[in-house]
Amino acid sequence: MAELQPITGTDGALVLLNGTPTPLTAQATTNILAVPGGTLPYPPLQLYEIAIRTHKIWDPRVTPVVYNAASALPSTQYFIDWGNGLIVFYQPLTGTPVITVDFTYIPTASATDVVALPHTSNINMTMTGNNIPLDEYRTLIIPEARGKMQGTFQFDCWASSTSVDLLGLMKLRNYFIFAAYDSVQASRINILYADLTGIPKNIPVNGGIGGTITATLKQLPSFVNEPL
Repeated sequence: MAELQPITGTDGALVLLNGTPTPLTAQATTNILAVPGGTLPYPPLQLYEIAIRTHKIWDPRVTPVVYNAASALPSTQYFIDWGNGLIVFYQPLTGTPVITVDFTYIPTASATDVVALPHTSNINMTMTGNNIPLDEYRTLIIPEARGKMQGTFQFDCWASSTSVDLLGLMKLRNYFIFAAYDSVQASRINILYADLTGIPKNIPVNGGIGGTITATLKQLPSFVNEPL
């Protein structure tokens, strides 16, 4: 999983990833020795990234299929870092593997795919560790205990003539993907897969409508250290 990085709040922004999910098949991967932008080393043949990096933000609602030399691998052998387009094997592979994958990604190429939410502030993310079976240490994340981590995040949203009508979108759907930038210039981004459960309060602020939106995280957030 991508390493958690400190969030400074400087040069930050929140954008909505609004591209239409696009399925792809038999896509090539590349074996890498560290998460992009990270320092934690991985053994050879354990960490694979999607080769076309503009396809790195995956849709968790569609289950990927990972292949080695055209043979499908059991999902119990790996986990997915959804926002980085990474396949992490629990144990390094052997031999000369050729890893390909079928998956669905979220496009980020056009202005309609990546929509700024300019009137937002005070982004807060909270993660909790659940005490579930197979976890005798209560805070340890182990492969057998899936779904260990969950959490929420909140942000303040103030409407204006230039902002996205997020409230209107919330009336049509509840599943959203956000990119919360720690730094726009350095491309330090947290990818958040969210179920928006809160409705903005109708509080007039300088002639606009404002409030706090609360979301339930649907996947463990991914930290991305490269452009969308």
